[in-house]
Amino acid sequence: TISTFLDAYLGPTYQPSEEEESVLQLPADYTMGIIRNVLVLDISSEMEGPASQEIRLLPQGRRGVLPNLDYVFAARSVFRKYNVVVHPYRSQALKWKTLVENNLPSIYEWALDLGNMFWFAYTLALGPYPPHAPILDRGIDSITIEVHFRGQPSPKMAKQSADVVQRVENFIRALSNLHERLHHSITLYLLPSANKFVGHTEYLIPNILLALPLVIRALLLLFVDIEHFSLQIIGKALMATVSSILTLLMVSPWIETSSVMNAFFGLIYAIVLAIPLRDLQTNLHSEKRNNIQKHVHFLACLLAVYLHVPIIMSHVSLAYPSTLLWTPLLAFPSYSKREDHGRRSFWFPIQIMILLATWPPLGLVPRIFPIYTPY
Repeated sequence: TISTFLDAYLGPTYQPSEEEESVLQLPADYTMGIIRNVLVLDISSEMEGPASQEIRLLPQGRRGVLPNLDYVFAARSVFRKYNVVVHPYRSQALKWKTLVENNLPSIYEWALDLGNMFWFAYTLALGPYPPHAPILDRGIDSITIEVHFRGQPSPKMAKQSADVVQRVENFIRALSNLHERLHHSITLYLLPSANKFVGHTEYLIPNILLALPLVIRALLLLFVDIEHFSLQIIGKALMATVSSILTLLMVSPWIETSSVMNAFFGLIYAIVLAIPLRDLQTNLHSEKRNNIQKHVHFLACLLAVYLHVPIIMSHVSLAYPSTLLWTPLLAFPSYSKREDHGRRSFWFPIQIMILLATWPPLGLVPRIFPIYTPY
């Protein structure tokens, strides 16, 4: 695999345990100090169906990591005569194209690019990740070019294959002639198509606007709603939250089974929730009770802003769905108001569904995040 090659060429990124088989290092004469760029070429074919050829340029890596944009457009310029796709969801994109042609002809190009950008971001967040993803994890610019041939062998297919090989050779020669690293500063972007990109400055502002209600809600709670601000209540809740995060980060690498991880998360959640619930039970007076709930609400808004800022600045494909989920849940409702039995019975199943959807061992790790993080 590519990871095995990197371990043999550059050395492993971590010290393997006694149970794991270590990769033998290549002799020094067969290696160099650094690897500047890597091109992964993935060629496949199938006999069934009409003769056709499909080329994909896939720059996506894990955790929102992308190669230098110059590298992507250099590959695109080599294959400029082909209809190139920038995500692996070809069949879904074709269905979207048909839908747009039939129902939105006036905004066809814009709607088509919007669908392709969605699938590009979806691949960044959920995969499937191209083979070069481990190379990007090491800070090396890399891209995967997938070429898929369909149909019976023929002189036309042989000519197309020779043309693809020649273009790949030209791309490698162009990269080998560089006297410096690719110097374009954009490494955070979305691709609506192989010829267009949306840079970080374009999608950063709407994402900040999505998270802005959390800041406004925290300020309103601090200066308007909380009658008597108590550092003691905030300190206890903050200490419980931070200690639970640190405990999870330290213990999670040692837990291998999902059932144990689910039980451990449930224990941590119960301990953290027990602290404000105990204060609520000991302060049955409505004014003090509402004050405690507002303090916890204030801290929740602050933590949501703190945890979303680094994701907004980097992993846009995760930032948008996360802010769309948590901003309405934390910024708009007033959790200190007493609800009648009918409304409480209506919202309770929804709250349970949200808890299950955001329960980290069920879907977030390892599907989206390879390891547990403070988020």
